[in-house]
Amino acid sequence: MKNLKKTKAASLIIIFFFGIFGLMAQDITTVKAMSNDISNNLDLEAVASIFGDANDLEDFERRLNDPDLQISNLDLNLDGYVDYLRVVEFSEGNTHLIAIQAVLGDDLFQDVATIEVERDRNGKTYVQVVGDVYMYGPNYIIEPVYVRIPIFFSFFWRPYYRPYCSPYYWGYYPGYFSYWHPYHTHIYRSHVHVHVNTHHVYHHVTYRRSYVASQLHNTHRRNDFGKKYPSRSYVMRNRSTQNNSTLSSRASTKKATKTVERSKAERQTSRTEYSNLQAQRRTSISKKSEISRSNPKTKVSQNSKATSDGYRNNKTVNNKGKNYTERINQKEVKSGANKTRTGSKDLTSNSRKPVYTKKSSERKNVVSESKSKSATSNQKTYAGNSRSKSQQNTSKSHSNPGNKIDRSNTRNK
Repeated sequence: MKNLKKTKAASLIIIFFFGIFGLMAQDITTVKAMSNDISNNLDLEAVASIFGDANDLEDFERRLNDPDLQISNLDLNLDGYVDYLRVVEFSEGNTHLIAIQAVLGDDLFQDVATIEVERDRNGKTYVQVVGDVYMYGPNYIIEPVYVRIPIFFSFFWRPYYRPYCSPYYWGYYPGYFSYWHPYHTHIYRSHVHVHVNTHHVYHHVTYRRSYVASQLHNTHRRNDFGKKYPSRSYVMRNRSTQNNSTLSSRASTKKATKTVERSKAERQTSRTEYSNLQAQRRTSISKKSEISRSNPKTKVSQNSKATSDGYRNNKTVNNKGKNYTERINQKEVKSGANKTRTGSKDLTSNSRKPVYTKKSSERKNVVSESKSKSATSNQKTYAGNSRSKSQQNTSKSHSNPGNKIDRSNTRNK
C-alpha cells in the first residue's frame, strides 16, 4: 500500500511539472508572435498625437501606459509583457527635452524616443519627436504641426517651473497600469492608427532643429539595454536600411509590388479561365452539331425545311414568270389596239372631211336659228314692255284728271 501511495505521489508530481512546462511553452509562443524588428512596436506618430492632446506631462505618461489605449507594444526584456514607459524631463533655457524610457529591470532603463520642445527669439515653438538610434536608427525624426498649441506649453516658460520626473520604477507602477501581452505587429499597427489624431500634420524630416536638445540627450541618455545587447541595435538588425522610415517605405513598396503581381496573376488566371470557357463552349457547340447530323429526326426536319424553302423559291419564280408574261400580253394587246386605231384613221381620212363639214354647217344653222329666235323674243319682250308702259300711262291719266287741267292751263298760257 505504501509503495502504491508513493508511486501515485510521484506521478502527480510529474504531471504537475509537465503542466508548468506547458504553461511556460505557451508564454514562449506568445513572445514569438512578435515581429523581429522592435521599432515597429511603438508608433511615434501616435506618441506625437497623444503628446499634443495631453493636459500635462503626467497625463502624457498615463496615456502612454493606458491598457485601454495600448499605444505601446514593446517587450524589450522578452518577459512576455509590454514594458512600462516612464517620462523624464530635462531643460536648459528655452529648450525642454522629454525622454521616454522603458523600465526593463531594477535600475535598468532604455531610451525609446525623445520629444524636443524649443522656443525661438520670435516666440515661435517647435516640436520634434526623435527616435532613439538603438531603436529606430539615425535621423528618424517626426515634426508634428498641431492645430492648437498644447495647454502645458505655457508652463514651460514660467520662471519657477520644475521639470517633470516620473516617480515610478521597476515593481512600482501606478494603479491604472496593468500588464498585457504584446500583440503581433500587424495587429498592433492596424490598432494604433485609430489613436492618431488626423487633424494634426506629421512631417518626417532628417535634421534636428535644436543643438541644445541634442547635447542634453547625450548627457542624460539611458542606454542600459543597448550596452547589454549591442547586437540587437537597429544597425545590426537592418544593415541595408538607414532608419525605420526607409524600412517602412521598402515594406510599402514590397506590398505594392506584391499587389501588382497578384493583380497580374489574377488577370492571367481570369484570361485562362475565359479561354477555357470559350473552348468548352466551342466543344459543346461542335458536339451538338454532330449529334444533330447523326440524328435522323433532325435530318428529316432539315430536308423538310430545304424542300419547303425550295418550294417557296420555285413558287416565287413561277409567280414572277406569270406576271412577266401577263405584262407582255397586256403590252401586245395595247399595241394592237393602237395599230387598229391608226389604220382606221388612215382609211377614213378622205371620208371624214364632208362629215365634219356637214356637222359644222348644221351647227352654224342651229346657232343662227337660236340667234334669230333670241332676237325675236327680245323684240317681243321689248314691244310688250312698251305696251305695258303706255297702258300704265293711260291708266294714270284716267285716274288723275287734274293733270289735264294743268296741261290746258299751260297751253292757254
